[in-house]
Amino acid sequence: MKINNIIKNPWAHVAFLTVLVALLFFNATLSPQDDSFSYQKFAETLVNNHRMDFSIPGFHGADFFTAIIYFFTRSSLSVLYLDILFAIISVPMIYLAVREIFRAQARDGLYETAGVFAAYIYVLSPIEYTNALRGGHHTVMIFFSLSGLYLLFKNSKWSFLPMGVSYIVRPFAIALFPLFLYKKKYKQLLLSLVIPALYVIAEYVQIGKVFIGVHSDLTVTNVFSIKRFFLNLVYAVQNYFSFHNYSFLNNLDSLDMVHLSPFITFLALAAILFFRVFFTDKKFFSALALSGAFSIILPSLLYHLDMWYLWVFNFTLILLAIPVMLQWKRIVPFVVASFGFQFLYLYIATKVNYWVKGGYFLFGVFGLIVVVSIIYTFINYKKNENTIGM
Repeated sequence: MKINNIIKNPWAHVAFLTVLVALLFFNATLSPQDDSFSYQKFAETLVNNHRMDFSIPGFHGADFFTAIIYFFTRSSLSVLYLDILFAIISVPMIYLAVREIFRAQARDGLYETAGVFAAYIYVLSPIEYTNALRGGHHTVMIFFSLSGLYLLFKNSKWSFLPMGVSYIVRPFAIALFPLFLYKKKYKQLLLSLVIPALYVIAEYVQIGKVFIGVHSDLTVTNVFSIKRFFLNLVYAVQNYFSFHNYSFLNNLDSLDMVHLSPFITFLALAAILFFRVFFTDKKFFSALALSGAFSIILPSLLYHLDMWYLWVFNFTLILLAIPVMLQWKRIVPFVVASFGFQFLYLYIATKVNYWVKGGYFLFGVFGLIVVVSIIYTFINYKKNENTIGM
């Protein structure tokens, strides 16, 4: 009986997943790479010289928070500490955000379960959040995007603030603007755009140009490519229906593969084809579908597209797939098991850098989640699935 009550308690799941992610990072080796050195330098300059130095390439929205950690720790790993912190707290944040998004949509109070499912999918996507071990600020963008959506669907007047911050960490969450229109929060949408506008103005005034990421040689004229647009779309779409990272366009990083399971893609496709079955609010579905379209179109306009640019699109697929999972709960263990390739490829690709010690724990995390999903389904399988919907 106690196990039954624990399994039904959404916060028990959230706590369980949060602890798993925290332990995963505890067993990892910290190894800053790539963009993190630029971000660390900006934060150190801000603290040591009391100056924002925009001549350092990069989107530095997250580095104002990195500077706080550096101020107290004086650590050269401050960027990693920040990204790991946000990777961990994004577990409860995605639960809260998705719960709030579906609060008005779910019948039978299943908005809690929708949030739990989203938290599990997040933790089952380790390629996404272990980017924190590289210091790429990817997890910071995820957290602030989710925070903005949470406040938006809570009808808070402050939703613009975290959403605007997410734009100056990575600009991709701008594709979520149809959800602001759905909620009729036009002022919040405009205010969210003020934050990146002020950032760009400050950068241009100081150095006379605007950096596009950490690539000092990129300009608007060479970062976008209409010629590559359709090829990028083909590359992205074929990845979402597979487990591999093949590209006919570029040489790929070993982890530049789909950051979801193809099961989620197929469930999202089912939701689109039969949206009248899974969505009672057609305006919400339309806004979600538009966000999904913009979130894959905008990154595909870039000359180079990699799967790290598609987190917002991944999130919209998750939101589309969840109503289907709520109706077909018996498929949950199979969906969970389908994420196993991420844990395997992540270990193979990064064991030298990140998993020198305790790499086995990566598979332990996956195994525990599989077991819990089976127990959850066993306890709930007797429910009449015809009464479950959005």
